Amino acid sequence: MEYAWHSLFARNMFIQTKERSRLINHIPQFTVINTPRFHALPELDGTNSESYIIVSFGKKLILIGGTSYAGEIKKSIFTLLNYLKVALDLASKFSKNFEKFSPDVSRKVREAGPRAR
Repeated sequence: MEYAWHSLFARNMFIQTKERSRLINHIPQFTVINTPRFHALPELDGTNSESYIIVSFGKKLILIGGTSYAGEIKKSIFTLLNYLKVALDLASKFSKNFEKFSPDVSRKVREAGPRAR
């Protein structure tokens, strides 16, 4: 995070664990990079403005730039969580049907269990 108050905002907004064993074994699922002073060039980058929020599910990456509004961090994480919740709900709903087509996805849904919902 480029500004300390952005980091403070994110640390205050999201639940943190104090259990050392969970911290040691934690594997981050997504990376958020926030660069408020790195502006897009709309004519070059094809954006509507100098501000941008880019979410790549394939790279598990969120890029936020051109805006000092720290709320974009919260909004991008909540968008990600809502997307993943719907995907897990659909997967668990249809898991018996597509287990024969995608056993790996079905296994991951079962392992995630109720904590993912």
